[in-house]
Amino acid sequence: MPEKKELRFVSPNRFMFYERGRGTGLKPHYVGRSGADNLFKNNSLSVITSTERGIYGVVVEACQEIEFSLSYGNERVFRENSKLLDAIHGGDTMLFDEIITLSYNPEINDSPEIIGEIKKFGFREAN
Repeated sequence: MPEKKELRFVSPNRFMFYERGRGTGLKPHYVGRSGADNLFKNNSLSVITSTERGIYGVVVEACQEIEFSLSYGNERVFRENSKLLDAIHGGDTMLFDEIITLSYNPEINDSPEIIGEIKKFGFREAN
């Protein structure tokens, strides 16, 4: 079986804040996300697993299965000299990064079209 190729993309400095959910405590609200999740949801082969931290699943492009994950990470305060916990509890503006990881068989197609679509959302390839 051929080895899968893995690519990682990042879109830094998106805006978010924490809000108090009914009986659920503080939850992140990713208001500044790119909308790349719609790209995956509209092309998904199977049920997408969704968590508070992102979505995971498989898309099919030209008979090629591409495993993906779109996650949110590296949360940090927006204002200088602010403390993370104060910003979270105060519902203050924060920053986060969106991270996309693709895994696929490069022998079928080394450069799937979905890579170009991802870059249109402002993602850059990460090492």
